[in-house]
Amino acid sequence: MTREVFLNLFVSDEQVVKIESTSQVTFDDLIGLSPPELLHPVPSGESYELVRFTPGEDTEVIAAARFNPESNGYLVYYLEGAPLTLSPSAAVLGLRSSRPMPIVSPGMVALLGYTPWELGESDALHLLTSESPGKVHSCTLIDRSGGARDLLFMPVSALADGVDIVVIPAPRRDDMDVSMSLQRWGSRPVEGPEEELDLLLREMDLSQGALLRTTRHGFRIWATRGLDISQEDLDPGGFLEGCLDQGQVWLDMDGGSTAAASSGNMLVQPFGWRSAYVLLLVTSGNIRRVELQAPAFCTFLSMRLELWNSVESHAELQDRKVLLIDAEQLLIDGGISIFDELGDFLGRMAETIGADLLAVVRARDGMQIVSCGGAIAHEPADELLSRLSGPAGDGVAVESAPIMKDLVLYAAYREGKSSFRGIVDSLARLLARLCSDGRPGPPEEPLLSRLPMVVVSRDFSVEWVGGTEKLAKCYHYNGLDEPCADCPLLGEPTGPDSEPSSVLLEREDGIEIVAPSQERSIVLWARCRLPADSPGRQPGHPEEADRPPTAPARDTAGLRQPGSSSYSQDGRVIEWRSWMEGATGIPAEQAVGQDAARLLERLSSIHVERQLELAMEKGVSLEEGVDFVLRGERYNSAMSISPDTGEISHLVLPAGMSPQSASPAWMQLPGPGVAGASREPLHLASVIAEACEKAGWEFDLSPEASSSGAPVWLTQPAAVQLVAALFDLLGEISPTRWMGVDAVVVEHSSVHGPAAILPGSYHVMEFRVGPALLPAQKQLISDLDSEMAALGGWARRSEDRESLVVSVPAAIPWKGRSDSALVYSPGDARFAAQCCDVLERTCGHVQCAEDPTGLAGGQEKAGILVIRASESAARLISALCVRIPTQPLLLASGVRLRTTLSLSPNRRHLRLPASDEELMMMARRLLRA
Repeated sequence: MTREVFLNLFVSDEQVVKIESTSQVTFDDLIGLSPPELLHPVPSGESYELVRFTPGEDTEVIAAARFNPESNGYLVYYLEGAPLTLSPSAAVLGLRSSRPMPIVSPGMVALLGYTPWELGESDALHLLTSESPGKVHSCTLIDRSGGARDLLFMPVSALADGVDIVVIPAPRRDDMDVSMSLQRWGSRPVEGPEEELDLLLREMDLSQGALLRTTRHGFRIWATRGLDISQEDLDPGGFLEGCLDQGQVWLDMDGGSTAAASSGNMLVQPFGWRSAYVLLLVTSGNIRRVELQAPAFCTFLSMRLELWNSVESHAELQDRKVLLIDAEQLLIDGGISIFDELGDFLGRMAETIGADLLAVVRARDGMQIVSCGGAIAHEPADELLSRLSGPAGDGVAVESAPIMKDLVLYAAYREGKSSFRGIVDSLARLLARLCSDGRPGPPEEPLLSRLPMVVVSRDFSVEWVGGTEKLAKCYHYNGLDEPCADCPLLGEPTGPDSEPSSVLLEREDGIEIVAPSQERSIVLWARCRLPADSPGRQPGHPEEADRPPTAPARDTAGLRQPGSSSYSQDGRVIEWRSWMEGATGIPAEQAVGQDAARLLERLSSIHVERQLELAMEKGVSLEEGVDFVLRGERYNSAMSISPDTGEISHLVLPAGMSPQSASPAWMQLPGPGVAGASREPLHLASVIAEACEKAGWEFDLSPEASSSGAPVWLTQPAAVQLVAALFDLLGEISPTRWMGVDAVVVEHSSVHGPAAILPGSYHVMEFRVGPALLPAQKQLISDLDSEMAALGGWARRSEDRESLVVSVPAAIPWKGRSDSALVYSPGDARFAAQCCDVLERTCGHVQCAEDPTGLAGGQEKAGILVIRASESAARLISALCVRIPTQPLLLASGVRLRTTLSLSPNRRHLRLPASDEELMMMARRLLRA
């Protein structure tokens, strides 16, 4: 009886230290030997090679082996028992009626790289057995490395219970090699699409082809050579309808089409980013050669077309700038301020850009042409409106852009220029800025490029402010005691399905934008102050009064560079470089030797001043920076102390360059998937069982994860979406479509990836996968682990490498008292001591967790959690929020949190260094929430 043997040799210090095997025979006597003593030759790469394997002193077999980087060892495959009809070094496939899986020789494994288990689940068996016996046949298979292999195969022996098939790789054909063609093509300068199509056809020795591109109106012909094809063939009902977006397709040219005169076969090959282009190639010769060469040529053609588009776009952009300057001068010189007088202007612009018509149309109670110009402007108005609103004809396109209110600018033209979309948009903005219904209009975009954002709740209280002072109520920003009279939140929606819309409010000293959500419980509120020299600026504004006196303002562009200074241990300035000079207006010759705290007041940030106070205390750790805003720009201040001299180094970086604000994991947390009015956790096991039944997956439900257990804080839609996403992602690498649902308890904090896992109960979904995965599949698992970290869980391979486990933290009951607090501050003993001192006066009972195990054990009974937020605490914070999403949580950090965890009434951000009063106030707010 023939048996397949698969070994995994683990190697350390050039010796085999562990062996995993599918055989019933033990291989303990091989432990301690070196790879050269077992394998001849020793495989050097990750592809299978034929070797001689010595499992015993007098035993030697032919095997397929490869290096395994995961175990730093080798994977070995060979056959035990009765051999096949040919040598095991030959590529032989044995089919037996008594075996569900084929017998695969080591030579076959070395040829394609697939083990028998993988080959049995693929379509290769169907290709190799579907032809009639007794003849030589050919096929093309994709090997383990992703390359196409041309194979010849034929049954060589017929047995009573099956057949043996020998497989031979076909000799490589020189006409498949395109390297020289690509080299010649690459030496030519990049030209337009017609020239590039000529070069491609010349290198492929073809005479007929076409190049199409994707537009907003469908596929359009870009270039043709020798192929009689029109736009009708691409449109609905045409010869190519439905064939242009299906991947590589062959069409018989002997059908009834305008291109029927081109006899032979046509290859339809989409290519480029998101299939931006389609290549049509006609051949009456070697179809196989064209099919194999086309992808390589298309990849090269895509790069050349993108380069050409980039050059053309830059040239068009410069031409558009010149065009808009000339257009603006025409409007100003002509004194045109109303749309009825735009006829001559639109005519000149249409002639300049090559449009048949430019028209300003009023879309109120139907369409009405206000003014128009161009080659067809003399046609009747109803015909022009029909042309602008009706379907585009052959090679005719229409672009439009809103001007203001109900006015729209239309452009009708013969398609062929790629810049019409941008030109129409730019002209519409120009008309909106310089024209109106008889009155000069103000600019539509005054100063709305950099707006601070505020989240406001139903009662107008401010939950989070970006880039402005702290506010209790949004209307406090305007110095009012009650909401503004024109605030859109004061009005109620007219119906249950009414859509809220943003409102632009003009103030005396700025502009506000208010955008309520559907429930009107969360509002995006933005404020843009006008500059000091604006007409609407009122003298004596509070913002001016609060600003400390400084020297004349310097060029702020110089402040967008890193700056540094240094201070002595007693707080005197040692070095005061140019950035500090520009930020404070104090020259270095005056600053050196002065009190640094007094000079840093010019930065208008109490947090930077406290940072210096901490740096002057001996033994204090400053592990992260502090965010502050100066002249509308965000910066990060970091200080470090020399252990030898005690000198304080101060580094200031713009926010985009700050290592603390770049992308720490905890700043990207999307938070738990909790939503809706339900306050009870969902039984995940029942959702999985229902999803498996609908999707056709098999599953096993353990007693620990029965329908009465496995509660998680997810809504039904969120849980269904999570399971569906897992099915879609893991269906490719789970060939048996089986999953198991279990519950596990992590008793101690364990390190996985960059962060630790919080101890507690987790619900594990197990998917069966193969022992060997492709690089893309391994990357999929790595990406999935990052996504599950946002829910406090993980995704990783099992120890036997045959399954993948995906975990979600279980919900736990919250029994916290309002007078208790749990503090977790690893590496920052000073902050932990401050919390204990302050919170004992606010909460009464305060407990400090020394490690994640203590944090997990005390969470259930804590009324409020105080977490010293750091990059290493990312996964812990996620798990805490998922286990008890309604528990008040205070995240303390020196940099601004960019996470939705801070946009909730029961989750707040405490900026460090913080005073005792700030800590107490924040804790009281959370307790009230």
